[in-house]
Amino acid sequence: MTKVKYSLFFLIYLALLYLTSIYFPAIYKVLMYLHFLCLFIFSIMFLYNLIVILKYIFTHKKK
Repeated sequence: MTKVKYSLFFLIYLALLYLTSIYFPAIYKVLMYLHFLCLFIFSIMFLYNLIVILKYIFTHKKK
């Protein structure tokens, strides 16, 4: 399995946002809505996993 370089994807995403903000404002707004939707989904997933981990820690005590 190869290691994915997320920093490269992030730089491409920032370049895409910069270019669309200048030349295509409507597409830029759509990309920003998608960005906030992805952040919202990520935060929900993070909180859910945190709750699951904490529940596991408190319910499974070492003997």
